[in-house]
Amino acid sequence: MGINISGLSRELVSRSAPALRPAPTHTGTRANRSAAKDFAAAARIARSSLAGRCREVLGRHLDEDLTVFDTWVDKVLEGQLLTLGGADIEQQSASERLAKQIFEINNRRADVVKVATRAMQQFLDEFKEMRSDLQPEREFIPEFLRLRVAIEKDDLPRHEDRFKELMSRDVLAHVASFQDALESHCDEMKANIKHLNDTLHGIAYNPTTYIVIRTASAADNDIREFRGRLRGCLEFGLSDEAIARENAFSRISELIHCLRDKPDWATKVTDTRLWLSFAIEEVRRADGGQENYFTDSDGKSGGQKAKFAFTILASAIAYQYRIAGDASNPKSFRFVVVDEMFARTDEKHSRYALDLFTTTFQLQLLIVSPFDARARVVEPYVSSYHLAINPTTQSSRIRTITGAEVAERLDRQRRQKAKAHVESGTNS
Repeated sequence: MGINISGLSRELVSRSAPALRPAPTHTGTRANRSAAKDFAAAARIARSSLAGRCREVLGRHLDEDLTVFDTWVDKVLEGQLLTLGGADIEQQSASERLAKQIFEINNRRADVVKVATRAMQQFLDEFKEMRSDLQPEREFIPEFLRLRVAIEKDDLPRHEDRFKELMSRDVLAHVASFQDALESHCDEMKANIKHLNDTLHGIAYNPTTYIVIRTASAADNDIREFRGRLRGCLEFGLSDEAIARENAFSRISELIHCLRDKPDWATKVTDTRLWLSFAIEEVRRADGGQENYFTDSDGKSGGQKAKFAFTILASAIAYQYRIAGDASNPKSFRFVVVDEMFARTDEKHSRYALDLFTTTFQLQLLIVSPFDARARVVEPYVSSYHLAINPTTQSSRIRTITGAEVAERLDRQRRQKAKAHVESGTNS
């Protein structure tokens, strides 16, 4: 070690000697001998005090390995012998060297912290459920280290093979089942539309034509993207290659997160009714050629839209009640409630709908409608009226009258108006 305690003691005494040495006098040899004794006594006290302080400091570090300190001091002094004369210079030099070392250590520490926080952020990006307890900051490094110890203690890496097996067998199977369910529902809709078309073939849309519902895959970007990503999850199948399994799992994980984080998007893309776009083709019975073709974007009048709706609705009800091929079967159930049937159609198309419901398919209708001029179109088709009456707005009651009674009252009203008109003309 570069510190020599004995040498420092002697140096301290020698440097203290001038201060301890008395000024020369003329009292003779006896006085000189007395001063020499006082000097020797002071030197012994100085050595004893320095040694005592050294023993006191060393006594507080009896349990420490001072050889480490010895090596460190040698590095700081860079081989220079520490003396009291050069202590101030060595202290300044050592301070500068230590400041430089501290600066370099802090720089290296900052680099290490930057790498660690980047790794922590990557971990939290992959395992988002841990964000409630951990943050990618320096203060959380101990927490991450404890988590690592816990993972190693639980021996989680040992379960990697088991996880891969479950992913291949269960996760992929669930994704495939999910895709099959959606595709099956879409295929079921296509099959139902085929049955509707069979029924529509028997309905005269116009005297010489009938209509056919045409379907095509929807061009919506969100739906196309979802179906493509769903197929991509199963692209690798049950491959034994680790990279293929990891790619499959990554795609499945991303799709699940997207479905969870975007509920509106998830609702839209999993609604298989939106997977198809529809059009109406009007076909000539004579030669099967196309008379007209209508899509959602085509401009159609309210009457045309109502006629399409009534035609398709009637065929759907006939298919649902299994009466399309036997409309006259008296034992079949065929009761239908229609609300506001004439709100958005003219009399011509209303009569078309009523003929279709009551004559072609012989459905039993309950028509909910205000009893106004629009409702007069139903007179030839109904046998009774059920009027909801609520004059006080406090309680309602139903009054039932037959179609014959209504016709009689309306005829009486017409005769009264005619008579009043004649009388007014006579008087004038």
